[in-house]
Amino acid sequence: MFADFFNSDKNNFPPIMKSTATIHDVEGGNTIKCSAIVGVDLNQKGMQVPQQFGSASSYGKKYALGNLLLIDDTADADATNTHGRDQKEKPVLKTGTDAFDKAIDYIKSGGTITAINAKYKVDVAAKAELKKYEQA
Repeated sequence: MFADFFNSDKNNFPPIMKSTATIHDVEGGNTIKCSAIVGVDLNQKGMQVPQQFGSASSYGKKYALGNLLLIDDTADADATNTHGRDQKEKPVLKTGTDAFDKAIDYIKSGGTITAINAKYKVDVAAKAELKKYEQA
C-alpha cells in the first residue's frame, strides 16, 4: 500500500491524498495496481489536523484495496454507523398522563395531531381523544 500527498492549494482546493494498492505475482512477474484519490477536509469539526489526514488516508487505502479486489462497498460500515447517536424510540403518549394533558392544551391552542405524532408514538385511545379536541 502506498499513499501520496498532494498540496492542491491552487484555487483553494483541499489537500489530496492518493493511495495505491498493488498485487505483484513474483513467479509470473505480473503486477496489478489500483488507486483511490481522496480529499482531506481541513474544516471538519471535532478533529485535529493529524486526525483529518489519518481519516482521509484510511478511506483512501480502503477504497484502493476495494477497487483492486473488486469488493462492493455498498454495505459500508460507515454508511450504517450512527457514531454513538442511536435513534431513540419516541415516547408513547397515553391518556391520563401529564404529557397527554399538555398535548390537549397544545391542540386547544391551535396545535395539530400531526405535530404531536412527530414527537410521540400516540396510542389508539389517545389519538381518538385528541381528535375530539382538534375538531372542537
